[in-house]
Amino acid sequence: MKQTLFTAYLLILSLGSHAQSRYDSISFSAPLDIPLILAGNFAELRTNHFHTGIDIKTQGVEGKKVYSIYDGYVSRIRISHYGYGKCVYITHPNGFTSVYAHLQKFNDQIEQYIRPIQYQNKSELLDIYLEEGELPITKKQVVAISGNTGSSTAPHLHFEIRDTKTEFAINPLLFIFQIKDDVKPLINGIKIYSLNEGFVNGKNIDVKYATEGMNGKYYLKGMPNIEVDGEIGLAIHAIDKLNDAPNKCGIYKIELFLDDSLICTQRLEQMDFAKNRFINAYKDYEEFHKNNLHYHRSFLLQNNPLDVYDSIANQGKIVLTDGKAHVLTYKVYDTYNNSSEITFRLIHNPNMKKLLVKPIVKNANAIPLSETKTIENENYMLHFTDSTFYEDIELPVVYDEMHKKLHINSPYLPVQKYFALKINASHIPEHLQAKTIVAKFDKGQIKPKNGKLEDGWIYTEVKETGTFYLITDTIPPALNELNFSDNQRFSGWMAFKWTAKDNLSGIETYHAYINNEWVLSTYWPQKNLLEIPYSELKHLPQGKHTLTLTVTDERKNSITKTYTFYRD
Repeated sequence: MKQTLFTAYLLILSLGSHAQSRYDSISFSAPLDIPLILAGNFAELRTNHFHTGIDIKTQGVEGKKVYSIYDGYVSRIRISHYGYGKCVYITHPNGFTSVYAHLQKFNDQIEQYIRPIQYQNKSELLDIYLEEGELPITKKQVVAISGNTGSSTAPHLHFEIRDTKTEFAINPLLFIFQIKDDVKPLINGIKIYSLNEGFVNGKNIDVKYATEGMNGKYYLKGMPNIEVDGEIGLAIHAIDKLNDAPNKCGIYKIELFLDDSLICTQRLEQMDFAKNRFINAYKDYEEFHKNNLHYHRSFLLQNNPLDVYDSIANQGKIVLTDGKAHVLTYKVYDTYNNSSEITFRLIHNPNMKKLLVKPIVKNANAIPLSETKTIENENYMLHFTDSTFYEDIELPVVYDEMHKKLHINSPYLPVQKYFALKINASHIPEHLQAKTIVAKFDKGQIKPKNGKLEDGWIYTEVKETGTFYLITDTIPPALNELNFSDNQRFSGWMAFKWTAKDNLSGIETYHAYINNEWVLSTYWPQKNLLEIPYSELKHLPQGKHTLTLTVTDERKNSITKTYTFYRD
């Protein structure tokens, strides 16, 4: 008996003992029957959102069986070209809903349920909600096959657990899953922000410090003396890693102490999807998008309603007034209670020589957070509603008349809400204006923002700053056969495949007709792959058939190809 208990104790240690929580008693099984190795975890910092689940590696391949973690019923089925791709939601009687995303395909029961809906709508894409009793599911039942659909960049299963009532995403690692983690978080840097009239080492600029250390104990490289005066804020560049994978993962909890006083506690336990984009007020946006650094701010910007702060004094902003040295301590935890710590000193020096070095913003437009603002002239119009940004800002806007380009700040200003953008299209021939879109030039790439023609102007809405201009799209998508040609004969298993790619505005619709009857086709934008699956061909009778395929981009440029094929 003692040996059995000791063995169980060692097993718990090897897997990682997660933070004690109200979820411990929930008995979920694993969504995959392979070792659960993570490529990403909950609340990991991502582009414009916190990651709301865990990404489970599928051994580099698609096709793994995906299991329901508990009894329940299918409550939602969604198929999208982006985001979660093919995704199924299962609602359980214990108050939770599980989500399985980037799937290759659903089980036969679900596929048979959705196929008539797809044919009725003449669209592969759907987003439907089901009532309890329509598609019941049992614990450990296969619900899908893993894949690489949507915005996935490699085969894996994105898995979530949500509170059914609130629909908040909950950290899945707080439940009992067999995931190994005995790796302490890594602390890679500290950043000190000059806020309002604050100074760091005599300058009103933000300063970064590299760290050294290992095994949970860190210090600032070179042990610098840091002098401050006025209001400052702090951020920590920290990531977590789990066993058996090199991926950068997110932090569960961060504590900041000033001497013995707790300044801020950030706990990433659950996430309200309605507030998820406010990650741009939480993280250092420019450091993340320009330098790929994961800085967690421990102070609040004006527009930050996130519910991830257990406690925060004075909005996390620090003002020292006593002329003394103070000890700052960061403690960082992952979900399995592995922790790391860094301690450094700040010296309050009101008498240090001070130099104002923050650059003056040229062509700036003051945009108070609480106000609506319109900026316009004969070339462009911008309209911002209140709380478009995260704080009061000075927004520079410049129109390059020679190149017809509109420069709005830099690409590194975070934006919370869509704002209206109109650009005068009078320099474009009138017969081409309906084919014209707004595009953004970003890191050497043209990114379409599309838009519509209104009285000689192209109007769109965007959630980002940078360089915008007008570009005309008159070229239809390219459509090339991969395993199929005119007068094709087939008898055994076969799907018809094409490469489908658009040069600019993006493929909007695709329709296949066999013998003048609509037939389901599937499209993977990341792979530029268009396919009529064998499941939609196997029922065809022997003999001659006609296939017509039409692909249309967002500016209504189309390509149509017609084929004759024979079923043996």
